[in-house]
Formats: sequence, C-alpha cells, structure tokens
Amino acid sequence: TKTARPRRGAPPRLTYAPTSAGNILAEFTVTRTGTDGDGSHDFYLCASRDYAQHDLAWLEQQRALLEEAGLVEAGAVELVDCTDEVEILHVAGPSAQALMHALCPEAASVPFLQMRNLRVCGVEAAVFRISFTGEAGYELHVSAEDAAPLFDQILRSDKARALGCRPFGSAAVNALRVEKGFKVKADLDFAHWSEAGVDAFIPDARKH
Repeated sequence: TKTARPRRGAPPRLTYAPTSAGNILAEFTVTRTGTDGDGSHDFYLCASRDYAQHDLAWLEQQRALLEEAGLVEAGAVELVDCTDEVEILHVAGPSAQALMHALCPEAASVPFLQMRNLRVCGVEAAVFRISFTGEAGYELHVSAEDAAPLFDQILRSDKARALGCRPFGSAAVNALRVEKGFKVKADLDFAHWSEAGVDAFIPDARKH
C-alpha cells in the first residue's frame, strides 16, 4: 500500500494497492478494529462494491505471496468477505451533525476521520465521521438486515423532518466526490501512483 498501516485507535486510512511497478490496482479505507489477546490484529477494509471480487482476489494473491516468501505462516492471515452482510447509510450535509446528535448523542462527539461502535436508533452501527461527498457527514455501517429499518427510522424522526432531510442518490454523491478530487478505481484505471492525482493522500516519505 502507499500509506501507513493504521494503529489501534488511529484514524481510518485511505490506502492504495499498487503493483510492484507502482500501478494502482485498488483502493481501500482501512480501519484497525482491534487487537486480540494472542497478538493478532483485526482490520476492516471498505472499498467499492462493484470491485469486491476483484479486490478480494488481489488480497488473496498478496497473502499467498507472503506465505510463499515465508514472511507469514500459512493460515496466519484470514480474509473474510462481508460484502453482502454490511450496508452503509450516508448522512451528509450542513445539518448532519445536528441530526446525528438527536439520533445518537455519542455520535456527535466522534472526531473527524474516526470510527466508534455505537447504537443509532437502537441499531448497532460502526459510525465513521467520514463523508465521500467531502461535506460534513457520517457513514453508518450496519448489518444488511438492519439497513432498511434504520433508514426509515432516521427519515421519519422528528429531527430529520424539522431539518428537512431528504434522501439523495449515488449520482449526487458521485458529483460531489469528483468536485473534491476523491478518486475511485474507475478513475485510477491502473495508472502509476505518481500520475494518478493522489499525491495529497501519500506521505512524502513514501514517494521516494
């Protein structure tokens, strides 16, 4: 990857997956979710659903290469595909914090670029203070079965109605993220990292 591995409690990191020649194959948001008592580590990777199988295949390939090189023991790295088990609800815009404070007071205190496991309207959620729109906002990562009921609870809440909150679609998200310069795999198109327009997300120490 082209950025540092996140420590426990550290902010999620936007991470690019390059080939050995530096061409970008994938991009992930990586969050360290815990450290087990046996010294193992848990990481949560979020990327484009459209490229889930592609990205999983790349991760499996990297695991195999590490095992073949003797850098990790066989079976020491476990990959779990939870694409179909998790849905993401996006709360964004100038009223996002006011809405989240009403729905889940603890969410309003989540620092920018951080994640907390909370209950929103009674639903367990990984609450990220991140917005792919580039606007103030949150991502609520919830189980697939809870997503639709939570969506309805949020929109029907008194606070959402008072603030005039409305659903918005992927076209709106896409337009806003383009304005902010946030790139997805389709934009990167196997470009070399130095030509992909992602310099702002790469530490200087890793550019040489």
